Formats: sequence, structure tokens, C-alpha cells
Amino acid sequence: MLTRRRVLAGLLGGLLTPLRVWAQPAPPSNLRVNPMAILASDAFNRADETPLASPWTQTFNTTRQFLLSANTAIAEGVNLDCWMFMTGVTWPADQYAQGKVTVAGTSAGTGRGVLVRAQNITTAKTYYRVVVSKAVSNNVELVQFVAGAWSVLAQRTTTWVDGDVLRLEVTGSGATVTLKIFQNGSQLGADVSDSSADRITAAGNAGLGGSSTFTSGNVDDWEAGDFAAVAASVVTPRSFALLGVGA
Repeated sequence: MLTRRRVLAGLLGGLLTPLRVWAQPAPPSNLRVNPMAILASDAFNRADETPLASPWTQTFNTTRQFLLSANTAIAEGVNLDCWMFMTGVTWPADQYAQGKVTVAGTSAGTGRGVLVRAQNITTAKTYYRVVVSKAVSNNVELVQFVAGAWSVLAQRTTTWVDGDVLRLEVTGSGATVTLKIFQNGSQLGADVSDSSADRITAAGNAGLGGSSTFTSGNVDDWEAGDFAAVAASVVTPRSFALLGVGA
């Protein structure tokens, strides 16, 4: 004769099916997140401006500025080196600038791009600049301008599609300044080190830059900011199982 306990155990054993839930693998213990904080941006979605209105500025040569045309930033002339930078921001020395670049020129060393550490001085241009063109090779060029004198720091070859994002990052204010070039978030080549006596260590400003001579080009959706290395919180889930109960 079945006891009440055995009947109950049999019923429970038939109703409860063992359930196992396995946790996802834990993320690497050394995972870190290095976000970029946007300090200034301009989508250029407003009426045309000649030149770009404040807080954009450039005090060295007012015939070599950027204009706002058809909701993009264009250079004042295709035969001129043009540049402007964003004021009204307390820029840190470690900074980045980026924008969506459209360009038609096919000569290396020309095109449109962005600036970092641009100094707001009236005597000569001083900044780091990266530009891109549609040249077959060396179509991305990083240069250093100091008091108007320029030096090529690096060249990269890539397939550029109009609207791709060109970004320049700069860090370091000691014996070595480190620069990195990115296309759509992917770094182009190795880090670039500037240990010259003319390296630019002052924070300056982020901005827009262009190198002559080229056919046409513009920059859109410009932004710039700084970096903050923040350790990510890593939670390691435990593997566990929920089991049914039988007689």
C-alpha cells in the first residue's frame, strides 16, 4: 500500500523537470573602458556663414578661413591652406578632433581634415593637422606647423569613402608627444611620436584644417574633446543550476 509521502513524492517527481541555467563567461579581468568626452561639436545645420561664426576663429590670416555652405564647412579657397579652431572651451592638452570628410582631390598631401593643439596667435600658424585626399598612395598626411614652418610627421594609404570619419588624437606634454590617426574608429598605422625640439605641448585648440591645392571638399559633423581612462566594473557571474526534487 502506497504511503501518502510516496504518492506526493511521485507526483512532484513527475511535474518537476530539472532546469539548468548556465552563466555567460566572465569578461576579461583586465577590461578597461576609455571613453572620449565631447567638449564641443558642430553639425553645421544652419544658415550659411562667411566665415564660420564665433566661437570659431582664426586670427592669423582672415583670408584663409572656413565658410559654412549647404550645411557643411568648406575652405575659403581650394588653392589656399585654410584653418579655424573652436574657442570658448578650456581645452586639455590631451585632446582629439574628428569630422566626416568629403574630398575630390587626388594629390597626396592635400585635402581637408582636422586640427589639434592649434595655438591662438596672430604671428604664425602652430598646430598638428591631418588631412585626407583621394590620392592613390599616401593620401592621409599628418603634419606639424610651428611658427609657420611645417614638417611631415606621417603618411598613410587608405581607401577613403566620402563621409568617412577622420580623427586625430594627441597625448603627452613631456619629452614625447604621441599622435594617432583614425578612419571610422580604426587606427591607421602605428602611433606617431614627436620628440622634436619643436613638438607642440601647449593645449591650444581643436579645429578644422585644409591643405591646398585640391578640387573640392568639405567637413561635416565635427566634434572634439578629451579622454578619461575609467576602469570598468567587472562582475563575474556564478554558474548555477536549479534542480527538481524527486522521491
